Amino acid sequence: FEPDEAVAKGAAWYGQKLAIGDMIKTKIDGWGGKETPEATRRAQQEVADEMGFTLPSVQAYVSRTFTNVTSRSFGVVSLDKARREGVSNLIRVNTSLPATTTQRFGTVDDKQENAEIRIMETPNPAERVEMSDCEEIGNALLELPAGLPAGSPIEITFTLDAEGRLQA
Repeated sequence: FEPDEAVAKGAAWYGQKLAIGDMIKTKIDGWGGKETPEATRRAQQEVADEMGFTLPSVQAYVSRTFTNVTSRSFGVVSLDKARREGVSNLIRVNTSLPATTTQRFGTVDDKQENAEIRIMETPNPAERVEMSDCEEIGNALLELPAGLPAGSPIEITFTLDAEGRLQA
């Protein structure tokens, strides 16, 4: 599996779909712009003839759907019961975009004053992964209310928009 090749093929297919769709729309617009099933089929047939395709292949391009997915997992550093660091992935590889997820974590100590939130990126889709597989891409220091007991909830929400930009 070549990721770059897969991306290039997907982009080529998507570009072809857009080009064929534009050609069909231009033809229908040239006939007065009324999109009827008959006009659509006639325009698809003309586009197929011009491009050297069959009508079913043009129709297949027009009806093809594309889903953008994330190529990486995104998570935060968390501690297990033995207080060892690992990364808890909130959004995993191949999740359809856009995506939003929230996960609840907890404070470690009584009267903890703050929580460091380290945002990590990894190619690993597992729910929890070792730190060695990950790259830190951001961090924040969350100030906590005074006097919280250990295990007080901290909710973290990740949102990946349609272009794959992460908001935490």
